Amino acid sequence: MKKTTQGDLSKKLLKYGALSAAIMGIADASGQIIYTDIADVTLLPGGPTFVNLDIDVNGVNDYQVVNNANGAFLLPITAAGTAVGGPNGFVGFAPSYAYPSNLPANATVDGNNNIIGSTGTLYFGVNCAYSSDWCGGVTDGYVGLVFDIGGATHFGWARLDLAVDRTSLVIKDFAYNSVAGESLLTGQQTLGIAVNTFDDFTYFVDHSKNLNLVSSTQIEEVTIFDLLGKEVKQLRLNSSRATVSISDLNPGIYLAKATAEGQVKTFKILLK
Repeated sequence: MKKTTQGDLSKKLLKYGALSAAIMGIADASGQIIYTDIADVTLLPGGPTFVNLDIDVNGVNDYQVVNNANGAFLLPITAAGTAVGGPNGFVGFAPSYAYPSNLPANATVDGNNNIIGSTGTLYFGVNCAYSSDWCGGVTDGYVGLVFDIGGATHFGWARLDLAVDRTSLVIKDFAYNSVAGESLLTGQQTLGIAVNTFDDFTYFVDHSKNLNLVSSTQIEEVTIFDLLGKEVKQLRLNSSRATVSISDLNPGIYLAKATAEGQVKTFKILLK
């Protein structure tokens, strides 16, 4: 288990998440489930005590997880950047305080769950809060997430460990369904559908620095990123075959993301 300092954490999550998860294939390259695997982040009361989570890897934090001497908490972050809940929330219950549910693997996260839109108490104080599902000794527990992307509701999950004595809280990975309103299962990393839109997808760069794309289904768009994760070109195609010039890009390696029928395919471009 790798420990990460709080100073390194924000840089790691933004750079690693934005580059690797969004365009290098840690995001599911053939479906709607966008999965992000991070180096395990261990939160200790003595520090680091919190981590911000950018679930959809767009550079805007969606949640903050805190573990300090007062307890451990899950704080949904608003569009304004404050951790006070709404429109983001989580699956949970509220007998007195709001508690995130400790969901098992393969539990459905959707609009039928009880959604809480305020600070969630994983545990409080020296003694674990009496109503909490997270009273220590939890391995691979899942929190169901409900958060806003552009005014639309999306569902996701985050996987946590909590030590028996509650001194160590570990954030392992997270995922969400990129289709608004669509459910997913806790622990789900791929869509798992029988038909893959990109099964017969081919591409190549010719000697004239044209990117050639062929697919049996209509490709809606292709976005190209450099190795720093910066978007350098977006091509709106709406065609199953396309030849587009990328001669304006400098020689080097690029990463591209194609979308078709709600699915995503990532691939590498070598431009000489």
